[in-house]
Formats: sequence, structure tokens, C-alpha cells
Amino acid sequence: MKRRKLVILPRLYDANGDVSKSWFVHYSYRNPKTGKMKRFRVYGELNNLKTPLARNNAANKIIEEFTTKIKRGWTPFDVEEVIYDDLIQYANVADIYGQKRRNNLVLKIYMNEYLKRQKTLVSAKSFESYQSKIRLFSQWLDREGMGENDISSITPEVINRFFDYLIHERKLQGRTIEKYGVNLKSLFNDLIERKKIFESPMPPIPKVLNTVDHSAKPIQLDDMERLKNHIQSRDPQLWLAIQFEFYCFIRPGTELRLLKIENIDFHMGTITIPKDKAKNRREQTIGIPNQFLSVLKHQFYLDKFDKSFYVFGSNRVPGEKPLGKNTLRTRFNRFRDALGLSKAYKFYSWKHTGAIHASNAGIPVKDIQMQMRHHSLDITDKYLTKMKGSDSVHIKNNFPTL
Repeated sequence: MKRRKLVILPRLYDANGDVSKSWFVHYSYRNPKTGKMKRFRVYGELNNLKTPLARNNAANKIIEEFTTKIKRGWTPFDVEEVIYDDLIQYANVADIYGQKRRNNLVLKIYMNEYLKRQKTLVSAKSFESYQSKIRLFSQWLDREGMGENDISSITPEVINRFFDYLIHERKLQGRTIEKYGVNLKSLFNDLIERKKIFESPMPPIPKVLNTVDHSAKPIQLDDMERLKNHIQSRDPQLWLAIQFEFYCFIRPGTELRLLKIENIDFHMGTITIPKDKAKNRREQTIGIPNQFLSVLKHQFYLDKFDKSFYVFGSNRVPGEKPLGKNTLRTRFNRFRDALGLSKAYKFYSWKHTGAIHASNAGIPVKDIQMQMRHHSLDITDKYLTKMKGSDSVHIKNNFPTL
């Protein structure tokens, strides 16, 4: 299929250098209503200038201005007012004013269209992250008086000002700043793919150090034993959840909380995460280590329950109703705090701890990658390096004596 031109960028008509004739900058843009190319002329002050040099200099400024605007998504057509679902608003604001807003096709409508697409592509938790970060960018634009501006006004300078706001006013740290940058970059790349803009205004994401690290830390071996001794008999359901984290690296939110008996193949020794529960919206199957499969069958008897039941039912046994969103995390925190252990230990720490123990046991990185469902070995390698540091068996055991 022949590709149709969307735009012919500005160029100068100079009447072969004759300043007695009319000069103008011209460009063409396809009319979205008719589908036909329409030519536009910009005269500016060109014909008030008396020399070719002066006219050329003025024309270059016009060409640069309109080329930049066009590449950033501006169009010469007046677009009809449209009504769109506003996913940027907070829920309570939407309750008051309704979720339908009337506006021209400025950046906000593109944000909403982008969020609608993301909602169908990523997990609910990931979508919440996308939405919250795009929402804050929208609110900042409103604060700066740019909320209703044309998309072409969003320049690298504007986005750098937003990063300054995140760093200096919101006091956000490195990893969070990076996430904002990744989300904005994804938004503008989406607009490029849909030919709403022709080049991204995204500048490099600032490198900001983390002054405080709130991420979950792996649990040390002696602390693992203390936690096991206190949790195993007092809260068997929590200990079961911990083992899912440790052995199978299942994400504790939607994936683990909403896991059903039917997702476990007790004969093959596998767990299948349905695509509507998985972070990347793809169905994925992982293996169950033999010792944990035995626990599932002979200690918790999960294979005897109704297959439609949630593994983590609200009555501390498999059931029709799942646990609440933060229940497992809260119960783990109580045990941790009662033992006086570091608050850097979180329920999610068991996943990190399991990955480290798998690596130390000599399980190939490729197998760990598949179990963690990382996209590449490089991601798994970076993950293990972050969690373990430069922990070398050869350094420990084979280093020469001084």
C-alpha cells in the first residue's frame, strides 16, 4: 500500500531572487476531514524587506518556527470541539464535574487517549502508576498556565522545568524521577507512532541520587530463621504466601493475592499466571520446586480444594473470596516489628531472598530469568548484582593468603 504524505515541511518561494515580486514561505498539510493536501502560505514581513539577504534571513526564521511547531504536533486546521473521557482527573473531581470534559485537541486529550490504550495493555497496578505520573504532569502544566496549550508548546525546556519541580519541590529521588521520565517518554513515543508529533520533546532524564532507599532488602539467613520460627506455626497462611514468594517469585499484588487453585498444575508442577493478572498482560507459566510442590500437596492439601477457590481466601484458607489488598503485607510487618527486625525487610523481600539463594545454589542465570519472568538475561544479571553485590564464590574460597 502506497504511503500517503501527511505534511510537506516549510520552504521558501523567492521568485528567483526578484525582490520586486512577492516572496512567501509555503507548506502543505493533509486535511483530516477531506483527506486532501492543502497548501498554506506565510508572508510575514518578507515583502517589506528590500534585499534578498534580509528576506532570506527572515524566511529562515519563519521556516524554523513552523517546522518546529509541525514536528511537535501543531496543525493549521481548526479542530472541532470534542468530548472525551478524562482519565487525568482525580476520582472525587470526576464525581463532582463528571468524567466528560469539553475541550480542543490539546495535549490533555492525547494524554487521555494514551491512558486508555495503556489500560488495556498493562496490569491494573502498572496502569495506576502510569496514570498517577501523567496526572501530576497535567496538574503541573495547569499550575504553570500551560494546561490548555497546544501540544507544540511542550518543549524539552518545559519538561526540564517539570523535572526541576519533581526534584526541588516534590523532593523525589532518583528511581522515582526515572519512572516519571520513562512514562513521559512512552507518552511521546506513542504520539510519534500515531503521527500526532514527528519528534519527541523528551530531554535526557536527570540523574538524581537516592538519598533514602525505601526498597525491600533481602533477608539475612539468621533473620530468615527467626521469622520462620515465629510465622510458620502462628500464621500458616502467611507462611504459605512467603513460600510462594521465595520459591516461585510471584509478585505479591494481583498475581499472588488473586491466584486460584485452578492456576496450579499439581501433576506437572507448574503455576500459570493468567494474562489479566500478569504485570505485562501475557500468560506465563513457571515451575514449582519439588520441595514446595510437596508442601502444597501434603501439608496444605491445595489439590483437594475446589479449583475455583482463591488460594488465599479471606478466612485464612482457600475460599471464594480473596484476601484484601494489603492483608499479607500488614500481617508480615507485625511479625517483623515484634521481632525488632529492620523495616527494610518487607513481604516483597522474600522474592529477592529466594532469587539470591537460587543463584548461590548454582542455578543457571537463564533458569532464574525464566522463573522471574524477566525479558532478558541482562535484566536478571543487573537485578542479581543489585541484590547480591559482587559476591564471588571464587573470591571467598580461592583467594591467596597474604
